[in-house]
Amino acid sequence: MSEEVHRVRFARLRGSPPRWSAAATVVESERVLPNSVDFPIPARAADGNYYATLLMRGQSRHASHVHLARSSDGTTWRD
Repeated sequence: MSEEVHRVRFARLRGSPPRWSAAATVVESERVLPNSVDFPIPARAADGNYYATLLMRGQSRHASHVHLARSSDGTTWRD
């Protein structure tokens, strides 16, 4: 039985008048753990890079870990 693949996406609201950028995929995996409590958190650091944390399933049934992704432009994301 295969797991459902979930995708975390990121978009920015910019300009005047404000408009949403095209959404970029941060991560796409069957290990993304979607729930209403532990949601993905994006942030922009002082160095200008974007970071996103999200919860991923671990190796065992009740295990999970925090995944950290980084982007220098908000479009291309790396682990």
